[in-house]
Amino acid sequence: MYKEKKEILCTVVKKCRTPDGCASNFSRCVNMKELTLTGLKSHDCHVILQDILPVALLHCYPSKDFMIIVVELANFFKKLCSKVLDVSELDKLQESIVKTLCNMEKVFLPSFFTVMVHLMVHLVEEAKLGGPVHYRWMYPLERSFVWLKSLVRNRAYPEGSIAEGYTVEECLTFCSRFLEGTTRFTRTSRNPDPSDNTKGMYMFDSVGEPIGKAVTIGQLDDQLLVQAHRYVLRHSDELDDLRREFLDQEKRKPGNLNLTDDDNEDLISRHFADWLEQKVILDDGLDITEKIRALAAKPSKCGVRYSGYIINGFRFHTISRETGHVTQNSGVVNLAENGVSYYGRLSDIFELSYKDYKVVFFKCDWYDVHHKAGIIRDEFGFTHVNFSRKIHTGEKLEDEPFVFSSQVDQVFYIQNPRSENWNTMVKFKPRDIFDMGGEPSSDETE
Repeated sequence: MYKEKKEILCTVVKKCRTPDGCASNFSRCVNMKELTLTGLKSHDCHVILQDILPVALLHCYPSKDFMIIVVELANFFKKLCSKVLDVSELDKLQESIVKTLCNMEKVFLPSFFTVMVHLMVHLVEEAKLGGPVHYRWMYPLERSFVWLKSLVRNRAYPEGSIAEGYTVEECLTFCSRFLEGTTRFTRTSRNPDPSDNTKGMYMFDSVGEPIGKAVTIGQLDDQLLVQAHRYVLRHSDELDDLRREFLDQEKRKPGNLNLTDDDNEDLISRHFADWLEQKVILDDGLDITEKIRALAAKPSKCGVRYSGYIINGFRFHTISRETGHVTQNSGVVNLAENGVSYYGRLSDIFELSYKDYKVVFFKCDWYDVHHKAGIIRDEFGFTHVNFSRKIHTGEKLEDEPFVFSSQVDQVFYIQNPRSENWNTMVKFKPRDIFDMGGEPSSDETE
């Protein structure tokens, strides 16, 4: 590369901030004077190859053919090194790496193709025979060898020193299991997702853990309270039958015979809350559960605000909290019912109380995904989001800036060096969560 392109590449890597626990602080590994990357750990190299390098090369790649090769290699290793492998997808993965090597032969010189480059052809077959790759990596063994070397005190008898140090470590490990308090065997994981909740009953199954200092809000803004309450009524499964009953009554009114889906959504948003409150007051039937009564009574005007939240294995921070941090935990993506993915950044976290039930909301800065001025999907499969094009800001009553804490996944954004407003979205999977698939059948269990 020329110096100008090297500067662009190093700038992208240096300014890249990944979520907590994803990778190291890349800003320490980039030397802008010499334009080099140093001090990377093995895992950091994987993250750069699979996620960051293709995005960085978008702004300085020499040719389209070269960029296609890099993207194909990144996708190959990302799928191969994932924690869960689908056997049916491995055959397609094998075909893709063969085509990638053929494309590489068109671009690179013959001296480039060493044994290590040819080894990629056999990696898929190894995964079929041995299972997921990360169980067979040498990195844990290399770290254990370093620890064993550190036990040597007498260089004349290294074997005895290692044996004696290992025995002492085993004794301390055994004793620590019976100590009171927090030890490395009893401490929680980095991003815990507790199944029980000590703060009261939550309305939804996915229960998270607040982090940071909780701030009690004396009085919520009326418009914010109405918007949040409408969102709960529209997306609560317990109210499906009552929403249909409400729409049936509205359609019987004069002038409402040919209502569209948008009209139905508007009716539910504007009038369903008052209708539900009156129905619960007048009707004392068996279908009115305690949860429905709590929803109809509307939430308390006092809430609790957090600066961080852990749920589904993700550690979320608000934009204001991560200011000055080297990590980025505010990126969110929400897959709507219509199949559209909405991208944004977390701006506020607050908790509303419905009698014995509580709901945690994420208020986000959502960006326009319906026009090219707000989102672009390029020929290499990357999604670019324009931070200057915001939607559902909450200024209007009909806006929806909220989602439930259990409805979003985490992403992180890599800034375009040529335009501050445009950022490339990169998906991120939690490090401590494994996809175990569906429930096994009785035959598989036996």
